[in-house]
Amino acid sequence: MSNELNVSFWASGVLGPGESANWFQDINPADYNTTIRRVRTFSVVPFVWAPDPGGTGLPLPPDPPYPTYEQRVAVTEVFHLLKGTPTPPPGSFPPGAPALQIDVIITNLSDTDPVTYNIYIAETDN
Repeated sequence: MSNELNVSFWASGVLGPGESANWFQDINPADYNTTIRRVRTFSVVPFVWAPDPGGTGLPLPPDPPYPTYEQRVAVTEVFHLLKGTPTPPPGSFPPGAPALQIDVIITNLSDTDPVTYNIYIAETDN
C-alpha cells in the first residue's frame, strides 16, 4: 500500500457576493473499487493572478490592482453520489460497477464582494 498524497489543481472560478458553486467529478465505473478506498480532501483559496517572474523568487501580486477588500471562500460541503443503476433483466448481471460522483460545494462568504478562487484536491494513491 502506498502512503503518497497527491495534491493537484482541480478547478477555478469567480463567485459573486454570497454565491455558491457546485463542482463535481464522475468516477469511471471501471475505477470504482480503487476510488472508494482513496482518502481525499478539498481546499479552496482566494486567488489573485500574477505573472511568473521566473527564477526561484515568489511572484508578486499585480501592481495595480490589488483587491481593496477581503476575499473569503470556503468548501461548505463535500458528498459522494452513487448513481442509480438500472435493474438488469432477470437471470443476468449488470456490467461493470456503480457510477460514483464526487460533489464539492464552495461558497463566497462575503455578502458584498466577489471572489476569484482555485480549488485543490489532496488524494491518497492507494
